[in-house]
Amino acid sequence: MKKRHQDEIQKQVNRTLEAFQKDKPPEMDPWFYEHLQNRIEAEQANEAPAIETWWNRALKPGLLVGLAAVNVIMMIWIATPTDTSANTQTSYIESLSSQYGLNYADTYLMNNTGE
Repeated sequence: MKKRHQDEIQKQVNRTLEAFQKDKPPEMDPWFYEHLQNRIEAEQANEAPAIETWWNRALKPGLLVGLAAVNVIMMIWIATPTDTSANTQTSYIESLSSQYGLNYADTYLMNNTGE
């Protein structure tokens, strides 16, 4: 019984393989690639080229130079040290001394300990 099923399966497989061998692709036109290239070139020729106006061509380099100048100015501004830390420390000391009624002679203690 098993042999019979295997024979039927093998016949089905053989018929399927024979069906694939009979199926041949259609012949291609010998001028297919030339027609395709001509169609692509025609579509590219019909496209309108991007038109840049004179102010657009003059504005782009100016914006680039302006951006570089702003970048350099920001780098200099950030890299320049400021004396705000000394001013804020004295203002904190003055506010603490006035709030707690300390003498200015006692403020040297706060400077040395870093409070």
